[in-house]
Amino acid sequence: MFYHYTSLDTFLAILHGIDYKNGEPILHLRASRIDKVNDPTEMTIDKNKFLSIVRHYEENKNPNLRISNKIESMDDEKFHELTKNERSDHLPYIICFSQNEDFLPMWSLYGDKGRGVCLDFSMPDILTKSILFQKSLYPYAPIISGDVCYHTDEISDAILRAIELNYPKTEGNIEDSIANMYLAASPFIKDSSYEYENEFRICVFNFVKKEIGIMYDSEKTYIDYYIPVCFLKTVTLGAKLCSSTTSELLGDYFTKKKLQIEIKESQIPFR
Repeated sequence: MFYHYTSLDTFLAILHGIDYKNGEPILHLRASRIDKVNDPTEMTIDKNKFLSIVRHYEENKNPNLRISNKIESMDDEKFHELTKNERSDHLPYIICFSQNEDFLPMWSLYGDKGRGVCLDFSMPDILTKSILFQKSLYPYAPIISGDVCYHTDEISDAILRAIELNYPKTEGNIEDSIANMYLAASPFIKDSSYEYENEFRICVFNFVKKEIGIMYDSEKTYIDYYIPVCFLKTVTLGAKLCSSTTSELLGDYFTKKKLQIEIKESQIPFR
């Protein structure tokens, strides 16, 4: 399961926003632009870390080109300028899940200090079906999902997919490819201070070119990410929200809307 902690107000807005596509009830979750989330060091991998990732990819995939040599030849100022320009133009939107169930720090930070809810989603559905559903609505939107890494020696499958997606096939504009690889890989690397979140991310990248049609206005701070309601298996009520009345009202609402969602109560002992 993947767990999305949120406030009661946000959850009620999500319920209110349920609509139907092809007869199926759909949740609208908010994917935030990455510069609006809580870690100010997002999207700032240093050159040596990025170089090690690209080299790891090249050694395992054995491509004909050697982009790592080009990266290594850049001075820090040139590398920073190249990646900073690309970041500012094409910041991705992310939706975050924890892999920690009923976890006190997540309730405190994201679940309104125990007064919110935790939405429990089925992992296989989120990994495959929800991404396919989103891409059916926005076929030109590159979407990558995977675990977040917190240590310098970690390289997740999501990071390798991000590199592979943007690794050049020819000797074309290599600098553009380096910038895109950096942009796609960096959302899956966070400072070790956030390791307790045990985070899984879905990233929607705004790489769409003007001749195809810009998918999102770059000024938007969030976009809707669509998930069929059937992927939401359980709603866990925060310890300070738990009451028979709340459970009954929510259960009546689910029954009225013909939604098969279990309701549980947090076991965290909040004072």
